Amino acid sequence: MNFTRSFMIMAVAEGVALAVYVLAQLAEIDFGSAAIAAQIAVVVAAAVVAIVAFQAWSHRNTPHTICAMLLGLIGGASLVSSVFTSQGDDIYGSAPMALLGTMALVATVAVTIVGASREGQKAS
Repeated sequence: MNFTRSFMIMAVAEGVALAVYVLAQLAEIDFGSAAIAAQIAVVVAAAVVAIVAFQAWSHRNTPHTICAMLLGLIGGASLVSSVFTSQGDDIYGSAPMALLGTMALVATVAVTIVGASREGQKAS
């Protein structure tokens, strides 16, 4: 899989996690019976971002890929922890952990894109 496609997959997964966070925490939308589906979407999105960041680091060991990999693992662990501690129809069990995880995933994608653009500049 080429890296451009990997970045797009990571960005879409990060967008899903961010959208669920915004809807659940900021807009305070009650998901009701769709809460389980939203939780699954968040866990899968967190896993995808962490896996793609780890895969990018394993192919190119640069400061940007190391930072993105660490942020992806921290973000994924924080989000999964928050989802698995939720009760009832809540998406997240801990609002601070959900915020930390979501922002770490956003930072993962940003650092990955910055790193890729810097590598492109060096090649030119």
